[in-house]
Amino acid sequence: LSERTVENHLRSARRRLGVTTTAQAIRMAIRNGEIDG
Repeated sequence: LSERTVENHLRSARRRLGVTTTAQAIRMAIRNGEIDG
């Protein structure tokens, strides 16, 4: 996978989650119990 492909996938995931940054997405996942924090 190219770096650009990964960036596009991450951007799309953040948009679906309604967050701006990857850090916000991680915090959301921790709050929801999807990952250990």
